[in-house]
Amino acid sequence: RLHSFTLTRCLPPFKYILMSSQRAGDEEGSRVLSESSGRQPLLVSDSDDDKTGARNNRDDDDDASPSPSSSSSFSSAEIRSNFLLMSALFAVNHGCTVSCLGLANARLGSVGVWQSGALYASYTAAALFGASYFVKRFGARNGLVLGMGMSASYVTSFFLASLIAGWDERWVWLQEVVAIGGALVGGVGSSILWVGQGTYFSCASQLFASTEGEEVGDVTGRFGGNFAFILLLFEVILRLLSTLLIEMAGLSWMVILGIYSLLSILPTIFMTRVMDLERYRHNNMGVLGMDDDSCDEGSSPLHKAIAAVDLLRHDPKTKYLAPVNILFGLSTAFSMSVLNGEIIQKVLSDPNSTYVGLYTAITSMVAAVASLLFGRLESSHDRCLHCRKEIVMTIGALSYLAIALPFLCWPDGRDWSYV
Repeated sequence: RLHSFTLTRCLPPFKYILMSSQRAGDEEGSRVLSESSGRQPLLVSDSDDDKTGARNNRDDDDDASPSPSSSSSFSSAEIRSNFLLMSALFAVNHGCTVSCLGLANARLGSVGVWQSGALYASYTAAALFGASYFVKRFGARNGLVLGMGMSASYVTSFFLASLIAGWDERWVWLQEVVAIGGALVGGVGSSILWVGQGTYFSCASQLFASTEGEEVGDVTGRFGGNFAFILLLFEVILRLLSTLLIEMAGLSWMVILGIYSLLSILPTIFMTRVMDLERYRHNNMGVLGMDDDSCDEGSSPLHKAIAAVDLLRHDPKTKYLAPVNILFGLSTAFSMSVLNGEIIQKVLSDPNSTYVGLYTAITSMVAAVASLLFGRLESSHDRCLHCRKEIVMTIGALSYLAIALPFLCWPDGRDWSYV
């Protein structure tokens, strides 16, 4: 699981709800770990031919995808390389989404505000009622493919809405339909995407720890830092891309948004080539000391669909995370609507939104460096260097609070250049 700083930085508002979905998706892996301490050889069980139900369907769907043969096992290098490949593809798709999200109000005006609201609304609803079911039904890797494809529809709708904006005013209704419709689909996709990422992340950490004989917590912290760094690195590059292409290449916004659309679609295609580590773990359950049917015991489709609601009600940690994520949501909304949509344009005299990408990239760049640093400190066994999750999350919360405080102290627009 991602370390706490990444959770407070990278994930959208109401992320604690989706964290519950991820936890529900990872219950299987946690039980495997509790029964498989120490280093064990990973061999593929021949009993997987007898599996029935949903797991049998998933195996049939994955016959065409790359998977380990029954006579070999993954090395730690293969597990890590597949995890890093997943992280890079995920990061490119996600980077295109957040880049367009940061430009929504600046480029589409009031339509962009409604589009962003629809995106977050569908994201939250899907996280509560169904995202974990899709990942459990199709598997983590296939869930990533599905989520990335749906997220790409949001980026594409942003491009199409911008294209329609240049038409006659009679087509304003079509612009709204395309923008909001794409946002609704993209929100559901983002929810499935993050649940699938959490499950794949957990599976990769468990398998790597087992092959190397390491503590799972250490591997999780290290993998979390790697994932966060890759995610935020591509986020910086893609956010900065719009400013660079306008200033250096003189490209129009339509060409830039077309590039974003293409870059969001290509990783979805390449994600199908990532190894299905969850399926590999499923084939080795007997070796790891776990009954194949024990994972889904009592798990009906309805229970899987509302697993996030169930955990939100009974797990006190998700409740206590709520204030941090509410603060995240408020600061994010303020940044996108006020900072990107009004203040940057006013202070820099930038009606073309040229520098919106630059300023949003600075935030992501700081977060990328900090996430790698805090990931190392959190997994360190040195008492002088170890940094607890509570401290990291407190620093993140204070940073979000600091975004709006300067504007409360200097509300007059003439002082905004100093802020």
